[in-house]
Amino acid sequence: QVASVFAKTGCTHVLLFFVTRPQHNSIEVIRKEMGLPRDLPLLFSGSVSVTQNLSLGKNTYHLRSPQDLMGHL
Repeated sequence: QVASVFAKTGCTHVLLFFVTRPQHNSIEVIRKEMGLPRDLPLLFSGSVSVTQNLSLGKNTYHLRSPQDLMGHL
């Protein structure tokens, strides 16, 4: 499970890049299915056609440019 990897590595952020539309439009549902803590910052990106309908949650950030990513490093 993804959550066990994060527990062992001490990751401080998660970056998802969507190449196809996810099954759910809610990032919170995706976060829950992956077993990610709600307080772990989740960054995501992908083409506009894939990401435009995703609903954000707490500690969730849509990266629209490389500069957006640099702001989180």
